[in-house]
Amino acid sequence: MKTHLTHRVCILFAAVALAIWSITSGTSVRAASLEALWGFDETSGTTAFDETNAIGLVLGGNSLPPGQGVVGQFGYAYDFGTDPNARAEGTSAASQAVTNQTGDFTILTWINPTAGDFTGPNVRFIDTSGVNGAIDAGYRLFTDSGANSDNFRFLGVGTGGNTSIIHSRDLTAGQWTLLAIRYDTDGTATSNVLYSTDSVNSAFIGTNAQSTAATGPITYGPGESANFGTTDSPTAPQSFNGLMDQTAFFKGVLTDRQLSNAFNLGAENTFGLALANYDFESDGSGSSVAGVSTTPVTVSGTTSSFGGAVGDNTGRDASGRVLGTTSDLGSLGVSRIGGVLGNSLADAITAEDYLSLTISPDGSNTLDLESFMFKAALRSNNSPEHWALFSDIDGFDVSDVIDQGTITTLLVDGSSTAVPGPFEPFVIDLTASTFQGLSESVEFRLYLWGDSMTGTNSLTRFDKFTINGQVVVPEPGSITLFAVAGLMGLGLTLLRRRR
Repeated sequence: MKTHLTHRVCILFAAVALAIWSITSGTSVRAASLEALWGFDETSGTTAFDETNAIGLVLGGNSLPPGQGVVGQFGYAYDFGTDPNARAEGTSAASQAVTNQTGDFTILTWINPTAGDFTGPNVRFIDTSGVNGAIDAGYRLFTDSGANSDNFRFLGVGTGGNTSIIHSRDLTAGQWTLLAIRYDTDGTATSNVLYSTDSVNSAFIGTNAQSTAATGPITYGPGESANFGTTDSPTAPQSFNGLMDQTAFFKGVLTDRQLSNAFNLGAENTFGLALANYDFESDGSGSSVAGVSTTPVTVSGTTSSFGGAVGDNTGRDASGRVLGTTSDLGSLGVSRIGGVLGNSLADAITAEDYLSLTISPDGSNTLDLESFMFKAALRSNNSPEHWALFSDIDGFDVSDVIDQGTITTLLVDGSSTAVPGPFEPFVIDLTASTFQGLSESVEFRLYLWGDSMTGTNSLTRFDKFTINGQVVVPEPGSITLFAVAGLMGLGLTLLRRRR
């Protein structure tokens, strides 16, 4: 077990009344995972495509198509214009699957009203309700107080009489605001909330008042779609007059730190800035940012192959950032020749069946880690589907596991071999204190095993490994002071400041 220099940093968000989410020092929490992110950066057409899985949102009305001269908060934006029928609608089965959230979820979206008032008194910026705006199923977000208190509702359940999330803040015309909706199916009062943040104050500026907490999944009828900017009312179309940018859906509840990342750095960096990444186009080597060194990915206890024609074909990592291309494919295929992988984590540790990579700070820098991400897919039902992440900071015993999970996505079969497709994303949280202020190298191992493997060449394919965080560079003045103090034999305690 290693011992590293650690230090803590507190970030104060103005006017936040509730401590919404907390992480206990020394423990790791399963991070939320990105399901879809629409950036509206296309330069033509009337469909905005998700940056990770090519899920389309059909853009209606007389407003400009995405990316045609409309400046957004990050890149371009979608302009709803003044047409009361304008909307962004997810009509495909894939988009309906993303927006029909039945478990814990987070929704992020930047919006900017063009005017201080809206076309209708009950503008529902997000509406996944039933036919003709029925409120007995689904969830909805109102952006203006309008004529009655119902317009403060975010989440309505049952007949609409049980309101679980209320917001009481109107938007400001001409100002970008990030709406962050977090829902926990356990109904905990500290997480089922709506945050609003604005680009001027660069801070969280308001929460909602909590009413009766809803519990359990939120479902709406099959075949219904999510609408952004309007409702399905057949008699009085109600349109949002303004812009929309970076609309994202996540499984799970984002932490305050992740919301801050999305606000300041964009939704693609919700899980932190990339320190190192591995795209496996030809081998296990990766790239890293300045101030960081990495080693190639190696394989222990199993046979492997790098590159090839089968890989994640989205061109994006697990957070939606560009990593590779959709045409230049490759992946790390792992199997065990002459035997099978173990049937438990303990078996995998004993047999030393793992993938390994190491990241190190250069010079006197330190590293604050945020997350470890990868994508994976199974060649067949006989492929090793279970994984567990460890590091040499805590050790490699069963009780030292950082996080573990199961791969469920099967690659599409061609005539005789698997063909490229979107791989399943995984995000592991590394914001525990043990991964902050790292002054030495840290090795990560991803152990693999299966339930009942019978094949001797059943591949599990991995792609787009990414380690996120930040490099902390010591200030020259602090280094000089430390050297002088050492020469003088003085005992000083220095507090390292972040830039």
